[in-house]
Amino acid sequence: MAPGVPATLLNHAAGLSRIRARQFLAGVSIGGAPRALGYSFLGAGLADPSTGSPALAVVLVVLPSLVAVAVGLSIRRAPAGPGAVG
Repeated sequence: MAPGVPATLLNHAAGLSRIRARQFLAGVSIGGAPRALGYSFLGAGLADPSTGSPALAVVLVVLPSLVAVAVGLSIRRAPAGPGAVG
């Protein structure tokens, strides 16, 4: 899941691409798990703040976004391949 991109837009883009259903399902499952767990922990923490769940929720929601930004920056800085200019 791409941080900041609505899931509906991402689903439509994947449907228009040549991505296989199995790859899309795996990506959605792996990419959506931290967000789903984060919101679950956030809900549990609001019900009982003594559990420490709100801090874990913030980590599970924010950390994937930071990782995605870091990966995006590293991809932009990487050379395009043999003979690439720039």
